[in-house]
Amino acid sequence: MGENNGLLSFAETILKQSKLVEYIVRDPKARERLESVAAFFELLASVVESNPEAKLLNFLEFLSIAKKHKIVLKKKRVGGQKGKVRLLTAHKAKGLEFEYVYIVGAYDGHFGGRHNRDKLKLLSEVYKLSNNSKIDYEAVDDDDERRLFYVALTRAKAGLTITYSVLGEGGKEQSPSRFVTDLNPELIEYVDVEKWNVSSQEDQVRLLLPAEEKDHSLKDKEFIAELFAGQGLSVTALNNYLICPWQYFYRNLIRLPAIPEKHQLYGSAIHGALQDVFARAKDKGLNLEGLLASFERRLKDAPLSHQDFLETLAKGQKALAGWHETYSPNFNFNVLTEFKIKGVLLTSGVKLVGNLDKIEFLESGNNVNVVDYKTGKPKSRNQILGETKEADGNYFRQLVFYQLLLNLFEDGKYQMVSGEIDFIEPNSSGKYKKEKFKITGEQVQELKKTIEQVANEILSLSFWNKTCADPKCDYCRLRELMK
Repeated sequence: MGENNGLLSFAETILKQSKLVEYIVRDPKARERLESVAAFFELLASVVESNPEAKLLNFLEFLSIAKKHKIVLKKKRVGGQKGKVRLLTAHKAKGLEFEYVYIVGAYDGHFGGRHNRDKLKLLSEVYKLSNNSKIDYEAVDDDDERRLFYVALTRAKAGLTITYSVLGEGGKEQSPSRFVTDLNPELIEYVDVEKWNVSSQEDQVRLLLPAEEKDHSLKDKEFIAELFAGQGLSVTALNNYLICPWQYFYRNLIRLPAIPEKHQLYGSAIHGALQDVFARAKDKGLNLEGLLASFERRLKDAPLSHQDFLETLAKGQKALAGWHETYSPNFNFNVLTEFKIKGVLLTSGVKLVGNLDKIEFLESGNNVNVVDYKTGKPKSRNQILGETKEADGNYFRQLVFYQLLLNLFEDGKYQMVSGEIDFIEPNSSGKYKKEKFKITGEQVQELKKTIEQVANEILSLSFWNKTCADPKCDYCRLRELMK
């Protein structure tokens, strides 16, 4: 099977037939297992991006090379870092920040004061070519390490602990790094560790680490609250929760590993192409050739097999050509594309996030029309509003959510006077359609109530024993397997 199928197709089959996800959610240490599996599937996707025809043998060869060259494959954290310790070198810490930092092994000879092992040492006369006749040659050797030490120091935002062992591994007495003694004494608090009866650097490090977490399961109120506060609530997550709380839990909150489906990759390439061309088309118009080229380029970056790529490319080119022909005479190029709102707060403290496909500026002031692209089958106006039997109203709720986001963003910097659903695919008659709506204040207030109720259910875990109306729901079935 692995010889004939593409790598992602093979992995998806294994994921389903092995019931790996079912095993993970039953595991008391589910969170740790998820981190490992998520990293594995990200790795699979990266291999396919570089080689769309990759199969199992290619992946095994990649792993062999990574092992040979000692390439570290990082885990993807499920949630934040609370209760975790991140171990890394000072070099790797550049550009990062942490609440608390622990620098270990800060003894002379490790941080500064190393014996110079250069086999070819420059003569002092060479150094004297410097304009500074009082240069400290020993300090020259320490400069790089001193800078690195201060990189480590300045990673801490709230607190910093520096440790060293008074005895080395061979029992030899050690002194603190000269960089430690250079610090302002008024900022240092010395801690007596003799009562701990430590005799090695390794033992000191152990004392600094927090106790192991007792709860590694997914049902941990503090863990859920941390995830929710960090991620915020998007309209996609909200819609998923309203369909089924467990769909939200698995897909949006803890983000179970999943193979991206072809239609998702297609939609991402379409959105990316439209973003590209509108972002640079203000002065010279939106050229169809450039639009199609951008779509193809985006699609090439997706982890698709060659056959899936060709099928998806043809479908997208046809859809975009018809869409461009229909609307290009009236394009508005005074726009913002892929406008990200990384966090605005309701008065209740709930953080909302969003990514708006396109904001069109209208003639009057900061009035805008918000456009959301859809690559699925076009819906009627009543279907969008949720007024038909099978409709869920998700599309319209999305527009109301964007109205709420913009109301809260920078004191209403952009006044949303309308929201528009733009279908990139034609209907069964080959015609393209858009639907534009005006959002009322009552609709926004009603959505705020819904959001606050959902947030309360998530944070209190009151949804834990709920199921949705679909008796065949895979997400509810996964919930039943959890301990």
